[in-house]
Amino acid sequence: GVAQGGAMSGPEVAAQLNDDTYYDFEARLVAPADIDSVDELAAFDVIILGDSGSNDDGYTLAMATALREWVVDAGGAVVGAGWIDYSLTDNEIDQTLDDVLVIDAAPYHYNFCGGQTTITIDTGEPHPITDGLPNAFTLTTSSNVEYTHLPADHDDIVVLASASGAACNDPSPRHVISAGPLGNGRGVYLGLLYMARTSYNNGDLRSGVPDQLLEQAVAWAAQGGGVGPRADGGE
Repeated sequence: GVAQGGAMSGPEVAAQLNDDTYYDFEARLVAPADIDSVDELAAFDVIILGDSGSNDDGYTLAMATALREWVVDAGGAVVGAGWIDYSLTDNEIDQTLDDVLVIDAAPYHYNFCGGQTTITIDTGEPHPITDGLPNAFTLTTSSNVEYTHLPADHDDIVVLASASGAACNDPSPRHVISAGPLGNGRGVYLGLLYMARTSYNNGDLRSGVPDQLLEQAVAWAAQGGGVGPRADGGE
C-alpha cells in the first residue's frame, strides 16, 4: 500500500511498482483512513510512507498506532521514503511513526543534498536491497535527496548507502539507505524522493537503477529474504 497524503507522488510510486514484471507487485494507493486499524493493514505486506516536501502528509494518530502494532507485533513492514524524516516533528503522531522507521526520525531534524547527488553503495556485507546495483550511481534530475546523519535505531539495522554531492548539508555521515528488523517486522529507509511532489524533478526515480532499488527494497521488506538481483536489469 502506498499511503498518500497532500501533494505526494503516490500515484507515480504505485504505477512504477505495478509496472514491474519481475516481482509482480499489486500496489494500491491508500488514504490514512484506509489503514488505521490492524485489520485493514492485514490486507497488505508493505506500507510506503513519505511526504510531498510541504509537510502535508496527513497521517493520523490512529494510522500511526495501528502501523506500530502491525509492524512490531504482527510482522508488517514499512518503507519510508524522502521527505519522511523532514515531515516528522515531535508530536504524538510523529513520535509513533518514528517507531515504524529504521531511522531516528523524531524529534524534528533532517538533512538533504541539493542538486545532483551520487548514491554510493556500501560494498561490505552484501544485502538483497542493493544486490545487483552499481557501486555508485548519480541521480540525473532529482533536485534533492534526503539523508540522516544519526545512528540507526538499533544495532541490527544496517546502513546500505550514503549520499554525496556539491550541495550536501553537513554534518556527515549521510546515510541515505538503511534497513533492518523492527520487532517482528521490517523497515527500510530510502532518502530518495520517490514520494515527493513532482516539482522536485523526481522522474528519474521511475526507471533504471532507482526503480530497481525501490522494487528490491519493497520485496525485501515483504519478508522476501534474498530477493535480488533482478534479472531484467530494472524493467
